Amino acid sequence: MDSYYEKNMNCLKDKRKQLYDKLVEIIDNKEYDFSRFNLIETKNGQKTVEITDNGRKIRLNSIYNPQIEAEKWADSFEFNNLDTPVIMFGFANGIFARAILSRMNKDSFAIIVEPDISLFIYCLYEFDMCDIFSNLDIVILLDQINSEKLTDALNSNIDVKLINTQIVCTHPKMDILYHDKCKIFVKKIRERITKSFGDLCTYIILSDAILDNLFKNFCYIKGSNCVADMIGVIPENIPFIITAAGPSLDKNVDELKKAEGKAFIMATDRSVGTLVKHNINFDAIITLDANKTIDFLGDEPEKFSNYPLFAGIDSNNEILKNSRARKIWMITSDFWLSLCSKHQLNTTVYSIGGSVATAAFNVARLIGSKTIVLVGQDLAYDGEVSHTGNIKEKIKYNAYSGLIEGIHGEKLKTRADWVKFRNWFEKTITEIGEDIEVIDATEGGAKIQGTTILSLKDTIEKYCKEEFDFKKVINDLVPTFSGKLYLDFKHDILHLEKELNVIKRCAEKGIIKSDDMLDMYEKKSRDIEKEKEYCKTIKEMNEMIEEQLLYKVIEHYIAKNINLVMRGVNVLTDDEEENIKDTCRISKFVYQRILDAIDDIEPKLIDAIKDID
Repeated sequence: MDSYYEKNMNCLKDKRKQLYDKLVEIIDNKEYDFSRFNLIETKNGQKTVEITDNGRKIRLNSIYNPQIEAEKWADSFEFNNLDTPVIMFGFANGIFARAILSRMNKDSFAIIVEPDISLFIYCLYEFDMCDIFSNLDIVILLDQINSEKLTDALNSNIDVKLINTQIVCTHPKMDILYHDKCKIFVKKIRERITKSFGDLCTYIILSDAILDNLFKNFCYIKGSNCVADMIGVIPENIPFIITAAGPSLDKNVDELKKAEGKAFIMATDRSVGTLVKHNINFDAIITLDANKTIDFLGDEPEKFSNYPLFAGIDSNNEILKNSRARKIWMITSDFWLSLCSKHQLNTTVYSIGGSVATAAFNVARLIGSKTIVLVGQDLAYDGEVSHTGNIKEKIKYNAYSGLIEGIHGEKLKTRADWVKFRNWFEKTITEIGEDIEVIDATEGGAKIQGTTILSLKDTIEKYCKEEFDFKKVINDLVPTFSGKLYLDFKHDILHLEKELNVIKRCAEKGIIKSDDMLDMYEKKSRDIEKEKEYCKTIKEMNEMIEEQLLYKVIEHYIAKNINLVMRGVNVLTDDEEENIKDTCRISKFVYQRILDAIDDIEPKLIDAIKDID
């Protein structure tokens, strides 16, 4: 028995050190209980665990043949995709887990949640599980150690294109023994699926606007900066105040006058109108949304046109066009990230978080602020009012999410996206630790764990003590995109037209070779040498396409079409020839979508290039 324990623990120590260290601490402190477990021998000589549960005795495996039972159970799931991920509730003694994991392709992965740390430790003594522990494509989440990281594991590993093919399963007995924990497991899976499709739908809705903005905004690169240029230029003792557009902003907005010149006040786009109406001299505007027009910033665009603008290269062009001040670019697209990386610019980036306020928080985090103040970050309704200015916004696609805890312990009506943003703030505040103090001076709305709740008046009195002139800072800041660097960027952008032609030629050639190989199989005249030649050419075309900077744009643009057929990608049958023919058809489909995208993109790119200085 001890030999299994020693072997399992050594394997965990070697392959999963962090998990091992926490496990040792629990074992040393005897924070486990084996009293419910009993090891019994099955008819075929294997062993299983019998668990006493409310007077019942439940065996984890068949009393006759645990191995055959597990294999029959695993056979009930269809592994018809190369990338089929497995998400399983119940590790137990590893017999059921091993059966389903053995059917995984080498390119896939699994997440296994074990709801009982005592059972896991007991099984370490009685069963050899090193083969599972050694497979690092398997994420193991253990009760009392790291099970709370299920959402993070899902976010990191479950891509939207795999949602239709993933296998979600529970150990046949563990869902009975640990019913409540299993319900939480299922709920988190559903939340992830909903979010994945929501993210995809959002991108599909915005893809055309993103493309238009991206090209039209090229002309604003000259004389601008990257957000990383702001690191260290705002003293860390100067509070970074973020004004969001929650209903409570109307209650304390006038207090911001006392912070002028003693804090860095960043106005999120939708809060700008309220600040302008109250004659607040803030320091900068931040905007991200491709579809958020200038009307969202208020009805007096001339009054906010001279404020420095933090934006993405694909932010709404109308807002950038109105801006006559310095533009500071955040990294919001793979294209911009690749372009900046090519020229060795600082591309430090954190999860944007999904809202303009969370993006502003990341700017504060990036530049080194030690005090971040949230104002108007309600994340809840005030009665029926959703935003500053007595706006009562109804969002059809975002279902009402129920009630959320307010800063005074009350229950407030909220929305699903606001709950997501609240969760993001709480997770990020935990990550940054005690080095940064986050103050919630919203004076209403949802409670954000980890923040210091303080009125805006008291916050300003306590923290806004030194003079600060951001206008001088921005005037003294040398633009990133000037001189030789701008000329290099300009050359890359002008070269995009040639890249478009390269991608077009490669896609056309890819279609021809896909057709040739498909025709060969349709005519039942398979030629191995020709097949190698076709595959080699297709691979070369794919590599050449992906080398082009512009493909980062095309790839996202065609996602709205590709994801409609992604369920069919890599689906295998027992017929090898049919598999190859399906691969040819899908390959041809993707190439054709690339050509369709080029037809849309080319005139827009040519027009944009004309406006570049």
